[in-house]
Amino acid sequence: PESITATIEEAFRRHPSREVAEQPHAHLLLLIDHAEALVATAAQDLKRDSAFSDALHHLCESPRVMVAMIVRSDFYLTLVETHPEIAARKLGEGHYDVLTPLPGEIAQIIRIPASLAGLTFEEDPRTAEHLDDMLRDAVTEHADALPLLQHTLQALYERRSDTGELRIDAYRAIGGLEGALAHRAEEVFDSLHHAAKSSLALVFSKLIVMQQESDAVSARRVLWSALDENARVLAEAFVRARLFVGDLSDGEPGFRVAHEALLRQWPRAREWIHDNRRLLQVKARMRRSALRWVEEGRSADQLLNPGRPLQEAREVARHVPWDLSPDEHAFLAASSRQYQRRRRLRTAGIATLAISTIVSAGFAVLASQARSEAVQRREEALQLSDFMLVDLAKKLRPLGRLQLLDEISGKALQLLDQHPEERLRTADLVNRARALNTLGEVMMQEARFDKADAALVRDMLGLADRGQ
Repeated sequence: PESITATIEEAFRRHPSREVAEQPHAHLLLLIDHAEALVATAAQDLKRDSAFSDALHHLCESPRVMVAMIVRSDFYLTLVETHPEIAARKLGEGHYDVLTPLPGEIAQIIRIPASLAGLTFEEDPRTAEHLDDMLRDAVTEHADALPLLQHTLQALYERRSDTGELRIDAYRAIGGLEGALAHRAEEVFDSLHHAAKSSLALVFSKLIVMQQESDAVSARRVLWSALDENARVLAEAFVRARLFVGDLSDGEPGFRVAHEALLRQWPRAREWIHDNRRLLQVKARMRRSALRWVEEGRSADQLLNPGRPLQEAREVARHVPWDLSPDEHAFLAASSRQYQRRRRLRTAGIATLAISTIVSAGFAVLASQARSEAVQRREEALQLSDFMLVDLAKKLRPLGRLQLLDEISGKALQLLDQHPEERLRTADLVNRARALNTLGEVMMQEARFDKADAALVRDMLGLADRGQ
């Protein structure tokens, strides 16, 4: 009864080993099936995992309790890494490997329950082969043997004859061992109305988990509250067909697949997994990243990097927005905001660099123009000095206009002295020497011998320095 189940559950939550020890003559065998579910969803619930570890520890401390865990081999290493106490507890005789059943053992699995139920297996009149032998041979050739066998026997039982005979024609009608599960799933799916059928993708997205490190496919528990009306109709139909199994955990009703072989054998599931494989892997990575972000206090360092990680996460949000938790939506929104801020900063930096380049180019143009104008003015000044010292001085000498020659020579020297001597051309230096020589002549004629000597010396020293 549910009341007794709730009482036991509450007792285990308080202190599992003490509650058992206080019951006289009480012994408990706890069987945990599908233990891979603890890690198949990338450990999204740390509180749940911690509570499980504590409960397992207390249970195993009691001498009256035996705990048996059944886990898929491909998830075993991940499970013991996540829950190291399991590895410690299984030392000695605590580990038992379930090997593939031998053909004789498979025959017993098929025949003994049927015999106890008063059922018989039909014989093929053409080959004299019995159906139980056909089932045994089919099971030995298939990886998903036991779950498929269970469902096949159930389907054969539902189609048995009035005399309790399991018939060969029924076995062939359901597609044999490999087709039984898929045939039943397709049969249930075809019985639904269109709106319920259209919700299959929603159910698959919540039910199927793709491991990040590999292509391993597993299933997780889904809450009924996570489904809309149409998806609920589909899931309830699959529960009634025993393809899904309903359960109650932490007061929350939910369901899971009865056998994960359904995901591998049903063509619709295989096709959906094939089409959404990358999406499932991205969703698993994003969930781990979002969990790490929450654990680190929503640190900006844990947000998704721009580029492929952020683009893939946005793709997940577009395709399955209903399958993301509030924390995952917040994680994606924060990553997008950070990307937009960085993009704005990068755009502003590029704009600033472009403006700086334009301004620098403008200043370079102005400087070039200024240099060109300076060169032009220099050329004009030097040409003027050349005219005054050569052409004009030549005309003034016969006239004895010493004062005017003195002024012309002084003006020419003034123009030449505006430019550094090292930048003067040879012709300019010659003009400078002519100006000094003219000044010396004028000063000699005016009896200003000391100034005339200084001018002439300055003229000769200037020419000597330049090897003239």
